[in-house]
Amino acid sequence: MALAGVRFTAGAAQKAVDAVRRALPQLAVLPPDQKLPTDAYVLTVDEKGISVNLGKQRLLVDFPSYLQRLRSFSPKDPLLRAVGVPERNSSSAAAPFVVDATAGFAFDSFLLAAFGCRVAMVEVQPVMALLLQDALEKAQSSEHEQLRSIASRLSLHQGDSGVLLLQDGGALSKPDVVYIDTFFPHKHRLRPGQKKGEEGAQLVYVTEKRTAATSGRMAFLRALHEADLRGKLGHSEIPPYALHEASEASTRRLVETALAVASRIVVKRPSHAPSVKDLLPELSSRISYRPYESRDTRWDVLVKTTA
Repeated sequence: MALAGVRFTAGAAQKAVDAVRRALPQLAVLPPDQKLPTDAYVLTVDEKGISVNLGKQRLLVDFPSYLQRLRSFSPKDPLLRAVGVPERNSSSAAAPFVVDATAGFAFDSFLLAAFGCRVAMVEVQPVMALLLQDALEKAQSSEHEQLRSIASRLSLHQGDSGVLLLQDGGALSKPDVVYIDTFFPHKHRLRPGQKKGEEGAQLVYVTEKRTAATSGRMAFLRALHEADLRGKLGHSEIPPYALHEASEASTRRLVETALAVASRIVVKRPSHAPSVKDLLPELSSRISYRPYESRDTRWDVLVKTTA
């Protein structure tokens, strides 16, 4: 696990304390006055709510700050177009019901809900589900009318989305869209002196550097994700290419499951990553594909053309 322990400080709400104890009973309880380590994550429950700390860095799901970011988005944003969010002046089209199968810190879920979608957020990691639930409850009881309105279109479901999507009659039944934000595959390059397509050419996987741009929330999510993959692979030390391949296999399985329950699948990828349709070549005759791109991100849209 990516967490070294949990701290309960004076002023922490008993409801939050109980939620953490139920979700993570095995987590070591640290003294509230213990200095926070700079090389390990610590879950903190205090008067402000539930957060994760790495040294002085505090990570939480901050819906009020997301609200401030909304002004820079319009229905022409690539994500909203990929999901099929109608223009604001459209009177005939209804906003889709979206299952965000990999919620994480949930900015994309929040953005979709702000533009009228009903969004079911699914999070497999118990610690992330705690952060999301804490943020959602605060937003639902906020004095800010717009924040409450957006929160009313969000719901949270903790568990494996690949399992929850297949439960007949469940809260995730019959989504219009399944949205998947997978972990970006490691960038790769050919070995020196080799050419693309050359027989025997081998790829060298380049481990992403944890700079300021990739630290914080993304680094924490990646730490949780890689800890899970290492557990599934049965080794504590896994080379980057193996983590990459395991992550891509996981993406493929989730896309296949999503195609069984929804007609439209949107997969967020980095611009340098292979198209998600290339992960599923056997389905090419059953789906149409269209990418939507920003400067460094691509949303691969798969739409079923036949049953």
